[in-house]
Amino acid sequence: MIHKHPPLLLATLCCFILPLHSFSQSFFIQSNAPYVHLEDSLVLNHLQQDSLYAVTFHNRFLPALPPMTTRSASQNEFLGIDTVYKIPSNEWVYMSREGLVFFQEDTAGITGKGIMVVSPDFPKYRQYEDLIKPLRYLSTNKEWNTLEISGSPKTAFEQFWLKVGQTPDNASELIRSFYRRVTYANETFSTYKEGWKTDMGMIYIVFGKPDRIEDNGTEITWHYTNSPYREKVDFLFIKRNNIFTEHHYQLQRNKDYIKPWNEAIRQWRIGNPPLE
Repeated sequence: MIHKHPPLLLATLCCFILPLHSFSQSFFIQSNAPYVHLEDSLVLNHLQQDSLYAVTFHNRFLPALPPMTTRSASQNEFLGIDTVYKIPSNEWVYMSREGLVFFQEDTAGITGKGIMVVSPDFPKYRQYEDLIKPLRYLSTNKEWNTLEISGSPKTAFEQFWLKVGQTPDNASELIRSFYRRVTYANETFSTYKEGWKTDMGMIYIVFGKPDRIEDNGTEITWHYTNSPYREKVDFLFIKRNNIFTEHHYQLQRNKDYIKPWNEAIRQWRIGNPPLE
């Protein structure tokens, strides 16, 4: 039986911080990815309980804010509960709605495991409404307002890229390059939200693949060397505790990033994106 609840505002994500060991270890999801596709099925194995709870949330997470902004997008994110219902453990469960699902043994607690239910096309996007969303990273505020309110997403999408590429051929090449990165970000950095919306996804899309990576388990540093298309810059990502995922990394933001960020965006907008 599905129990409907009116949308309610919960604490911001930063208030859901828990030690990683608080994740329940008595059940696990038979999925190697942080997402499953709509209309797919999955199994939640449990040795002691014959049923578990699924708590679904409206998946309206914001894209990452630019690196020179001294706050993260998650500080403004509120979760609204959509439904709470019981599901059988150790059996295939059909996923019928998109969104973030949090599986729990007991809804009185705040431990469990999260997974996204995404469209069949994911990690790619094919609908113009979806293709427009990552353009937030490249567009000016005025352009973004136009993209958001356009009555024809297809026309708005094409006009944006023609403006940036200046010719249809250049626009087509930039589109291919940009959405290759969006797809890679979704494949690689998705957690409780789509990979392109994460801090790592944002940096990868705008700056390309880092030249060198350092990972000590709790911090990851991406190093970019000088090139004709970008300045030397390093980005530090710190592992943060999050009830939905054990792989949540947050960019250490700094006002000094304004120059390399603006230069990377400028290169995109003159048709010379940083190399992949």
